Amino acid sequence: MPHLIFAEHAVIYRQREKVAAPLLIDTGLVCLRRLFADGRVVVIDIVGAREVIGNLSAPSAWSATEEAVALNEVRCTRLLSAATENGAVPVPDARLVQALIRRESRLKDRLVSQVNETVEQRVIRILCDLSSQFNVPCSHGYSLEILLTQQELADIVCASRPVVSQVLNRFKEQGLLDYTAQQLCVRPELLRRRVEVGDAWVSADHC
Repeated sequence: MPHLIFAEHAVIYRQREKVAAPLLIDTGLVCLRRLFADGRVVVIDIVGAREVIGNLSAPSAWSATEEAVALNEVRCTRLLSAATENGAVPVPDARLVQALIRRESRLKDRLVSQVNETVEQRVIRILCDLSSQFNVPCSHGYSLEILLTQQELADIVCASRPVVSQVLNRFKEQGLLDYTAQQLCVRPELLRRRVEVGDAWVSADHC
């Protein structure tokens, strides 16, 4: 199947661009974000390996409702539907079906999170998720760099940037992370310890 490689910060497809097929992410992380007429850019999700982006359901070219940008080097496989014996009905790739099931489960978890968890809890959950996918040694002495701004993190957890900034400042004082304008530098082992010793609301599976 066709393989595609996108460099860090490369645009995989733009909003309203025609996209013909779903793309399975083999390695790397992709930021999905929506651009609004007033200039706002809102991050919808961060997706990684075994996730699918692009045309997920349309039988022909789909007009993208968001922009997809590579956060680091991304390798994708273009999934093609296999035809049945009479060639009339396309059969979706099993990996596409599995990815859609995972996405539905994650969206349900996120909805429950918005209702039942505080902003601090949601931030830790997302940082645990992302730290399991980013594997970039931090040049500032921490374990991993997550290439995400505070505003983008705020978008993901559905909170205001000032509130998320306050949470990050508390975590910084506790030695859980550090940050610059364009990235978060985290210590996953301390996040895991935070979950294990005092935050039963987060499953250890997320770290």
